[in-house]
Amino acid sequence: METAKTMKKSWYQMKGTWFVAIVLVAVATFFAIEAFDQPHAPATYNAYGVSEDYMETLAAANSYMDYRPFSMAGLTDHLETSGYEASAVAWAVEMVNGDTDWNNQAVLYGEYLLANHGYTVDELYDSLVEEGFTSEQANYAIDSLTE
Repeated sequence: METAKTMKKSWYQMKGTWFVAIVLVAVATFFAIEAFDQPHAPATYNAYGVSEDYMETLAAANSYMDYRPFSMAGLTDHLETSGYEASAVAWAVEMVNGDTDWNNQAVLYGEYLLANHGYTVDELYDSLVEEGFTSEQANYAIDSLTE
């Protein structure tokens, strides 16, 4: 049988254990506070100089344009109702605008309407304008489709 003097102490009963534990907690707290006080990393920017949410909006705009024809106003509305931020939508639509022939988009949308709904010329015009095409774009589509 061991006496009180010869008994081995548990780790938590040793003199230095509590000192080490307190120092570790203090150091961890210091680093946690330092990390919290650091300014957050800025959003990632790309060659366009815009944030990632703008690039995501542009990718969505291009994807929508690949899916079906849109007017400029229709694309804007579709992006906004999909939850994209208005400033990102405006930028993305402007980027798409530079590469898009909106007259051709009106023709493609008109072809879709004629194939699936059998519209008259007046109904086709109204539907194109309702979709957001300008009257000039709607007339261009009608002229192209009724030649």
